[in-house]
Amino acid sequence: MIKHYVPMNPKRSEFFKDMQTMSIPELSDKYNHKGLVRSAVIAIKPYIYKIGVFGAYMKMKRLLRKRR
Repeated sequence: MIKHYVPMNPKRSEFFKDMQTMSIPELSDKYNHKGLVRSAVIAIKPYIYKIGVFGAYMKMKRLLRKRR
């Protein structure tokens, strides 16, 4: 079986205990550590989308692919 090839995570039992008492956002903050750059990208992304920069980026990306 696949589980034999994956080492057991030592925090597994702690995670399931916390799951009974904590909310999903609290669990996410505790076990999914985000770096400073990733947090900044997450915070800026809605504004970039609203002002249209993301759409322009995607159009440019498609045009560059067609030229290859």
